[in-house]
Amino acid sequence: MGRLICFAIFITGIFLWVQEGTWWLVLITFAFLALFLYLVRLSADLSEERNFISNLVKIYENELKMIRERTGFFGTGEEFSGTSPFTADMDLFGKFSLFHLLNRTTSFHSAGYLASNIIHPLTSKEEIVKRQKAVAVLAPQAIPCNELTAKGLLNATPGSMKAFETWLQLPSKTLHQLWMKWLLRGFPVFSVASFLYYLSTGNYLFLLSAVLIGWVILSFFMKYINHQHGLLVFRLEDLKQYAGILKQFSIIDAGDSEILIRLKKDAAEAATAVRKLASLASTAEQRNNLLVNIFLNSTLLYDLQIVHALEKWKRDHGEKFVHWKELIAEIEFYISLAAFSRNHPQYVFPEILEGNPKVVAEKMGHPLIPEPEIVTNDVYFEDEKIRIVTGSNMSGKTTFLRTVGVNIILSGIGAPVFAEKMRITPLRLLTSVSISDSLQEHTSYFMAELKKLRMIIDGLEKGTPAMVMVDEILRGTNSEDKTYGSAGFIRKILQYNCLGIIATHDLALCKLEDEMPGIVKNYCFESFIREGELVFDYTLREGIATNKNASFLMNKMGVISESSRDFL
Repeated sequence: MGRLICFAIFITGIFLWVQEGTWWLVLITFAFLALFLYLVRLSADLSEERNFISNLVKIYENELKMIRERTGFFGTGEEFSGTSPFTADMDLFGKFSLFHLLNRTTSFHSAGYLASNIIHPLTSKEEIVKRQKAVAVLAPQAIPCNELTAKGLLNATPGSMKAFETWLQLPSKTLHQLWMKWLLRGFPVFSVASFLYYLSTGNYLFLLSAVLIGWVILSFFMKYINHQHGLLVFRLEDLKQYAGILKQFSIIDAGDSEILIRLKKDAAEAATAVRKLASLASTAEQRNNLLVNIFLNSTLLYDLQIVHALEKWKRDHGEKFVHWKELIAEIEFYISLAAFSRNHPQYVFPEILEGNPKVVAEKMGHPLIPEPEIVTNDVYFEDEKIRIVTGSNMSGKTTFLRTVGVNIILSGIGAPVFAEKMRITPLRLLTSVSISDSLQEHTSYFMAELKKLRMIIDGLEKGTPAMVMVDEILRGTNSEDKTYGSAGFIRKILQYNCLGIIATHDLALCKLEDEMPGIVKNYCFESFIREGELVFDYTLREGIATNKNASFLMNKMGVISESSRDFL
């Protein structure tokens, strides 16, 4: 209402001034114009504050939902699911995935940075320990961290910054001509002087000349101005988002974290520059307002002034912008890990080891399973290199593989793990758990599995310490051939710098423990029939599984009859 009243008085004042030409009307008119502009700005600020608080509420509701249900409104990372042949094996992307559990990013680039780290965890003890320190310092700072995310959500838009990066590469047309500098300084002086001359004498010749000259000059640059405007203003919301994130990060306490101190120092410089660029881009967008376009271009060469200011910014800061984009992605990555750590205070940061591959964990669980349903197990890989895990269907073998795999990934990105204690050497994960055939690629199930096993060998040949995890190896062939091939694969991977967990129904493979004692060890999950019902305790035990449940379940569900047992 205040804006409406002020604008109405401004228009009325202009009309009366034209009619009467008195100076006091000019002063009152422009006073109400100034008040109108102030109220416009105030309204925009209040609207942004309201949206910010709304985002904060949404974030806190999201955190509660993530703790209770392991799902929220942040992206699931489905678009990254095909970036590695091993992502489906560990449920890294998609709904109820590790990415979904961790993700608190608000930009496409930041989400890509998080995904890349999940797929390629660190292998350096020193770097992992630095990350752990950064996450530990950030985790208790719930309010500034969540406010940073809320700032990011204020202007979050899908898509990449390619158009803007194209603008950064364009050569300047206004910076290197001396005459352009004098033109941009002198023309506004000439226009204002002409306007004042008109007010005092009523002679509009000089004012009309200034307007005509201004539009002639602009016509020579209009194609260039429109191109610049299209590339830059298209991603204006991204620039506002980046500026908000960088400014908010400046109040984060970096503690004694080497990483956070570096990020905060870089963010301080970036925040000022990106905020200035966002302001310039927002000012450039005002050319879409017809009144602003006509009035300011006629008197100040508005479009050319803004393009010149943008090119000065590009000259001073353009080469740093790619680094700043990476900086924002890194900031949101640590904000994501801090939220995960804060939501799960019972999780621990693993002790990172060096040397031969080792994994030693007490009461390890899967972070994606709701806590009332979780059964934890110990994992010890110190002397032994290979675990052969047997068990009946649905007894927990595959979940155990994924539990170990997900915690290995968490340890490698600097996050806390679901365990009471854990010591681990940084490991690369090489897996074959989820296999599917392909009609399009004319690939059978068996051939698809062989290709994945070949990828595992290729990964091992790179020499990086690794954890190999295979679920039901060679399930696509006959029993005798399966045992021979599976044993050969286990002997093959023993030649490399790795550990391995092989989940199988093939009990003949368990003889490898006698052949290689202390190197290969048998473990199992058991199922039990109690009062006519199948019961699982999902507890890992030493030894070989003895119970079977397939025929019991088939009979219970009416797939076969009890008399079918006579065949055995």
